[in-house]
Amino acid sequence: SAISNMNTNVSPSIFSLLTNYKGKLSLAVTLQIIATIVGLLPFIVVYRLAVALLNPPVLHSYAWQLIAAAFVAVVVKWVLLAIAGSLSHIVAYDVLYDVRLKISAKFGVLPLGYFDKHSTGELKKIMNEDVEYLELTIAHGIPEAIGLISTLVITSIYLFTVDWRMTLAALSGLPLLVLGQVIMFRRSLPLVPEYYATKDRMNSTIIEYVRGMPVIKAFTQTTESFA
Repeated sequence: SAISNMNTNVSPSIFSLLTNYKGKLSLAVTLQIIATIVGLLPFIVVYRLAVALLNPPVLHSYAWQLIAAAFVAVVVKWVLLAIAGSLSHIVAYDVLYDVRLKISAKFGVLPLGYFDKHSTGELKKIMNEDVEYLELTIAHGIPEAIGLISTLVITSIYLFTVDWRMTLAALSGLPLLVLGQVIMFRRSLPLVPEYYATKDRMNSTIIEYVRGMPVIKAFTQTTESFA
């Protein structure tokens, strides 16, 4: 892509962009993990209630304690997720701001020949859309991926303490899930370059069309210009 041509031979890494924000992002990830652990408590409560109901007599005070614990866990989980989400989004938009400043500075020192080879739409996509993709990875991808992995690990450990056979049965579908993901990515990745190339052409056409509208209207060629 054009953005890779702007760089040197150094391989790009998103983690190098997070150096100044490691503290906030680490806190967001930590809160995400704690929220994941707390979020499992209501399911454990349901299990405990089921055990209690199947082994009467049921102590009403014990049941209400479990219900109260589940309610508190849900509230704490969403509070922690809200804080974690706020921190990760602050980091994401700070990084986007830094990257766009660096790209602007880079555009300022590039030779004019670079702008002859790359259309306005292509450069606009670099500055706007390509950079915007970082927000999804930083604000959602990293914290949520770690949260999902934590959920799988912690849930599996707890289930093994309950019944290892049922746990293995519950996890037996994971290999098929991973295989499906691998097949999907292998088939979709070859389409990505064509997708971005088409997007570049579309952006360029739209921008050039809008810029040329005064000339089009001056010569009353509005209808013909759509072609």
